Amino acid sequence: MIEDNGTIYLTSGGDHGCNSIVIWDTSSWAIKAKIKAHSAAVTSIVDMCDGQTLVSGSYDKKINVYNYKKSAVKFSLPNNRSSVTSMLLNSSRNKLISCGFDSMMFVWAITRDQVLHVVISDWGSGKYQHLEGDPE
Repeated sequence: MIEDNGTIYLTSGGDHGCNSIVIWDTSSWAIKAKIKAHSAAVTSIVDMCDGQTLVSGSYDKKINVYNYKKSAVKFSLPNNRSSVTSMLLNSSRNKLISCGFDSMMFVWAITRDQVLHVVISDWGSGKYQHLEGDPE
């Protein structure tokens, strides 16, 4: 859900070949925008609550960060080893948690323009790795 100047929008992705993010105007249920997001189904969408940034995860193993007002990809997050199945933004809105089918959890310290650091946890083994700076 996005709130922009008092208007509430709902975002959706989908399975069955829908590789786009659809932004719906909830007052009319008209499509406000459709962003070609991924090469496979969009499984998770997070609003960064800054009035312009969405993050999406997909079965294509990518996490993309968008300026939804421009319908443009700003950057993609590295190190996705399997399909992204879920994402969550912490209450301070500065960390994004993602997970997928590989039993890995990624904790991204993120701003609108860059990834600051990432902690990778293999919750099946209890091990974790902390990477400073650019995870590439």
